[in-house]
Amino acid sequence: VKVNNNNGGFSDDDYDDSKLQRTESISVASATDRAHSFELTTPKRTYLLSCSNNQDLNEWIDHLEKSIFGGRLYQGWLIKRGAYRKSWKKRWFVIYDTQEMRYYDDQSRKEPKGLIKLHEVLLMCPGDKDQYSQPYTIQLMTPDRNWVMATSSQKERDEWFGRLEETIHGAKRLITSHEGYLWKRGQVVKSWKKRYFALSKGWLFYFEEQFHCNKFKSIAFFSEAFFNQAFRLYVKGSIPLHQTTVQKVDPSQLKKSAKSQKNVNVFNDNDMDSNNNNNKEDMMDKEYVFKIITEKREFQFATETKSDLEKWFKAFHSTHSANGYNDEESEMTETATATHDHEDDEYDDLLSGLSRNQSDLLDSDGNDEPPQPKDNNNNNKTKK
Repeated sequence: VKVNNNNGGFSDDDYDDSKLQRTESISVASATDRAHSFELTTPKRTYLLSCSNNQDLNEWIDHLEKSIFGGRLYQGWLIKRGAYRKSWKKRWFVIYDTQEMRYYDDQSRKEPKGLIKLHEVLLMCPGDKDQYSQPYTIQLMTPDRNWVMATSSQKERDEWFGRLEETIHGAKRLITSHEGYLWKRGQVVKSWKKRYFALSKGWLFYFEEQFHCNKFKSIAFFSEAFFNQAFRLYVKGSIPLHQTTVQKVDPSQLKKSAKSQKNVNVFNDNDMDSNNNNNKEDMMDKEYVFKIITEKREFQFATETKSDLEKWFKAFHSTHSANGYNDEESEMTETATATHDHEDDEYDDLLSGLSRNQSDLLDSDGNDEPPQPKDNNNNNKTKK
């Protein structure tokens, strides 16, 4: 028996992540006077054990490893960022089916360095190149630490991301079936604003720019609180498509409405045109218009081309094809009623915690009432 007297052999850089429990490693002994030997390393001691033949050796190592660590699901080289020194070191990572990811000095797994408890991960996302100076990084956020690992290519990062997402279970990600820019008409001030929209599982989300959509899509959430926080950060609004009607709008009706609209004074914000005449012209310029009618509100949208309009209509039909639509019904129509099963909607529970509006739209472009003037005398309010 060899006794290890240096705290398990952890370097100062890896000491913060070395909260290993149970046996730390099992490996074939490299220097011993007995054949068919292996080392069983614990936090306090390293045991040297020997078998009668090589077959027994392999069987013992295989059974012990599965019993102690679980089955190996995926393994490979990653560059890990230190918690304190922020230096980068190459480590051999192994994902086990016990929802643990352990890392070592090399492929022999003889010298363990630490572990990440995957069941504690709150969110996972690609890292920022400007922040970490590495082009292909993965962030794993746990209650105790923000883990950052880097791969050598985009393909490797996608593979690790997928393997981790499969292992951790319960991930919530925005998976879209159709995306693109649309013009959205305000409810109070009838101006048009260009937003980036994404259709996903019975919901229509919209963002200020495509960048915000891509950022939100890249995150895998394992915590409702973190989902809500990111939603408020990146998403401008969302429309549930439960029992909704999607309908083409005759542009001539919009023109009549614009001509008959009287000049009104409204409070201005960054998203609204202060010139009401410009709003009228914008309304008359939109040719490819459709509306979504929900139980509480009607929304008007416009596309740049007829082709885009047809693509969006097909996308709405495809989203609900499992609820009674076939290929023929998915062709361009004047009106389409879309139904959706609440039980199949994974966003319902998550979005129910967001109390930004009482309507069925979580809309940061404007409220149901005109914006109120700011109280300049109250300097104690915190700006968001």
